[in-house]
Amino acid sequence: MFRLVTTFAMSSISVTSSLGYFNEAQCQIAESSIGHVPSTDQTDPVWEGNDTLLDDDWFVTWGLVGWNPKLGMLMNGFWGLEHLEVVADPHDSTRHVLQITYPKDGVTTESGAGLLFAPPVSLINPKKACLSYKVLFEEDFKFGTIGGKLPGLFGFNQKSSTPLNATCCAGPWEYDSSTCFSARISYRTLRGLGYPKDKMFYEVIPWMDESQCDKHPNWNCNLPYGSGMVIRTLKPESFAPILGRWTQIDQEIQLNDDGKSNGYIRIWYNGRLVVDESNISITTGGSVSITGILFHALFGQGFDLSQGSPVDQVSYISDISISNSRNEIVGR
Repeated sequence: MFRLVTTFAMSSISVTSSLGYFNEAQCQIAESSIGHVPSTDQTDPVWEGNDTLLDDDWFVTWGLVGWNPKLGMLMNGFWGLEHLEVVADPHDSTRHVLQITYPKDGVTTESGAGLLFAPPVSLINPKKACLSYKVLFEEDFKFGTIGGKLPGLFGFNQKSSTPLNATCCAGPWEYDSSTCFSARISYRTLRGLGYPKDKMFYEVIPWMDESQCDKHPNWNCNLPYGSGMVIRTLKPESFAPILGRWTQIDQEIQLNDDGKSNGYIRIWYNGRLVVDESNISITTGGSVSITGILFHALFGQGFDLSQGSPVDQVSYISDISISNSRNEIVGR
């Protein structure tokens, strides 16, 4: 199961915590005195967020990392919980979904949410998982010209001494692929390829081993807006936001074995395989495992702070799940 465990000394007492909140001073996981902590005997092969979405503390049952229940606030740089609200599906009032609010001109940490969830799910292979969710941008949604981000899988080396905080493999700072990885979805214009300046396209922005960049023409590792890299589909039109209806994103990742290029990143969009990067090295050192969801839903790209959301507006995410493979969730 996803289980972030850290042992450290605090007032001469050794504390071991599973999915606890963060001690801001030490940037380490501290023991949570209240709230849900996933049990070690959790055996569900598929975790579905909608199962607990109506709970008052749904974000705790989802395994929100960095939540301090005593203070009722997020620690270690995570942000935006106040921008998430459980509401009725605007297209089906019998269902409930997550609404994300983007304040006008808000960018990055002032826009949407930058959270990390480690849900209670048992993976057969801790280096392989599938994240699935639906996203809705209404017909009048205004993307602006800079773009933004959506959730993706996250992994961490629990033996690492690196602080696990909001910038860990999320940027725009340097990172170590033996410590962590992430693979968020981004939306961005492709004006340099001749597309209209207001037309957005999805891409994968993995923070991973970049040593293979020169072997992949659709990878870009020399970014002008900070660390990280971009993987684009060779057919941008096949992976682009659709306004006015729910769309489905399935992201399946298998991390490579140490020293081998046997990992992969695959993404299906509305059931169609649009990204298939196989035989690649994603992490180094062999100690990184998949530990959760880097839940970014925001405006902004790297150091470019020139434009946030053009207006006060919202988007929606629903049916978020994690499974061992996409085969487990197809048809559920």
